[in-house]
Order: sequence, then structure tokens, then C-alpha cells
Amino acid sequence: MPAGARSVAEKLGIRYVYACLHPFELPSPHYPPPPRPGRPFPPE
Repeated sequence: MPAGARSVAEKLGIRYVYACLHPFELPSPHYPPPPRPGRPFPPE
């Protein structure tokens, strides 16, 4: 994110919207998180 973009937009009276997509950080039933790297933990 560019530093100061929101402040500049507010000074100029321009609408500012910040949108971000992180599919790996927002798990859902349709998109489960990826497996952790390395060897898996034992079931117990």
C-alpha cells in the first residue's frame, strides 16, 4: 500500500477505498486453508 495515499485523497476530496484479497488467510468451506509445509503431525 502506498504510504500517504489516503491522506492525499482526503486533502484533494477524492474518495479512497482500500480493498484487499487474501484467499489463503480467510478459509471457508469452499476454500479450506492449504496444508502446513513440512511433515504432518501424528494423529494423536
